[in-house]
Amino acid sequence: MRNVLLSLALLAIPTTAGASLTNDDVEVVVNAAFKLLDAGLFEQASQKIEPIIARYESENWPKDQRVYCGHSAPETLLYMTSGAVADANSIDIGAPYCDALFLRAYLQTEANDGDEALATLARLRELAPENAQYIVELAHVLKMRGRLDEALTLYRSVPGKAALAATDALEKRWNAVALRGIGYILIEQRKWTEGEQAYRDSQKFDPDSEIARNELDFIKKNRTD
Repeated sequence: MRNVLLSLALLAIPTTAGASLTNDDVEVVVNAAFKLLDAGLFEQASQKIEPIIARYESENWPKDQRVYCGHSAPETLLYMTSGAVADANSIDIGAPYCDALFLRAYLQTEANDGDEALATLARLRELAPENAQYIVELAHVLKMRGRLDEALTLYRSVPGKAALAATDALEKRWNAVALRGIGYILIEQRKWTEGEQAYRDSQKFDPDSEIARNELDFIKKNRTD
């Protein structure tokens, strides 16, 4: 009953608040959508975020203006100052829009809309090219679609980018996820020693990972080198 009441409360949170909607308002709606997702209410979560996404996509930013979504002070600073990604017209619009897009990509993946998920994740990489979470998710979708070399390249790019995460816990999380992704692909390619090392390296960031333990056990039982 508590979960039902929580879900009903989340559904009651307004999706928009008119033209005066702020990033804080958007964040409330997006967080509610993620909780609906956790409750298994995928359609309701989608109904929360799609108007938010439409609102941002209706913005008439100048064509020569580069728009970014920073999720931490170091990530935002990089977008605003790095010659690799920034220019005089760069602006940071904050994380909520990208978080809504990420939720859309997740829902598309769950619905087996792989092409749509890839398109959404490609847009996320334009908006937040150094964000480790989005890179990991894109790599995962590519991996599941058999595009292993592309996925491996992305996974291997994560360690340097994870340092931009908002917290040490998130930095460890994305490093661990990326290394497990690397391990999975290497084992698929029958590179047993390299795959085993990737899983062991992942345990430095997530020592309690059941996934890593199970995969290391699989390697021990099945390796042919």
